[in-house]
Amino acid sequence: MRYSVIIAAGIVATVFGCSDVIKQRAESPDASTGTGGGNATASGGNAASGGASAAGGASGSGGVSSSTGGVSSGTGDGSAASGAGGTTPEGGADGSTANAADVVVCNGGKACTSSEVCCFAAAVLLTPSVYTCSSKPCAAAEVSVACDGMEDCAPTQKCCRVDAFGAGTSYGCRDTCSGSNVACGGPDNCPGTDVCCLSVPLVGSASSTCATACSGLGLYLMCRTNADCPAATPTCADSTALPGFRICQ
Repeated sequence: MRYSVIIAAGIVATVFGCSDVIKQRAESPDASTGTGGGNATASGGNAASGGASAAGGASGSGGVSSSTGGVSSGTGDGSAASGAGGTTPEGGADGSTANAADVVVCNGGKACTSSEVCCFAAAVLLTPSVYTCSSKPCAAAEVSVACDGMEDCAPTQKCCRVDAFGAGTSYGCRDTCSGSNVACGGPDNCPGTDVCCLSVPLVGSASSTCATACSGLGLYLMCRTNADCPAATPTCADSTALPGFRICQ
């Protein structure tokens, strides 16, 4: 009987001891639970790979498109177009760029475009002389002015008067001048305050050059309009020594 009691007490103790162990194990996560928690956390970390939605931050590529937009807004094309607008020297060829290369000036200070020449028709009786810019060859009886200064010719050439037999008078660029040498046709062809001076010698061909002053025997101030002439010789009139050009008289 005594042994039965002892054995029963041992069984009870064993049962309670096992329940304590089970309770302890239930309260403290075992390896598998930790693994599960780890997995849960790791898979939560997978959500961090969902932070690869930061690749969705590749919406920053949207920032690229905005930078592209910045490029289009910067469209240098507009500025280029305005620059192109700046490239209207021929427009300025109405008078503001009279001394530009390949541009000649007709009566009244009007400049022809680079594709035109100045055609001069001399006065006849009561009909006044006429200066006209033309993209076509001048009429046979007209003087054709294709250059009115050195700036219209290549560095090694000069603006020369050419009297071709049966073809009238014209002015063009040549390596050497057998007739008149036209270095300028008016003050607009000269630098600074220099004036254009026509020299008409007793023997030989007339020629023009830029100078600081123009006075004396056989020297004439070349002009485009009356505004270029001094009080002593106030009228800008056609030159007989250099037809197609004008001098102060």
